[in-house]
Amino acid sequence: MLKDFNLLVSTHRNRENECISELWYHLRELGDPKIQATKTPFPGLVVAKTRLDPLKVVEAFRARVRERPWDFRAVLKVVPIEVVVKADIDVISETAVRLAKE
Repeated sequence: MLKDFNLLVSTHRNRENECISELWYHLRELGDPKIQATKTPFPGLVVAKTRLDPLKVVEAFRARVRERPWDFRAVLKVVPIEVVVKADIDVISETAVRLAKE
């Protein structure tokens, strides 16, 4: 599993590989030829790393779903991730304060 990711994607259980292929297709169309995506230990969840701004990716996907909903069969939900940190309360609170100031 990727340790550094900026998209958390849900799909149907046992369709993770289709979801990764679909992500690859759409992100390539948006201009990222180097997407990295892997399954997680949890069924139906995929993490991905894109060079694009994850917030803009979600906006672009939303627009595409309105125009061409049939293109999204495996990708159910995409959550942008701004920062991945250790599960340490001090690190989490420092990062939250820093993000709130931005």
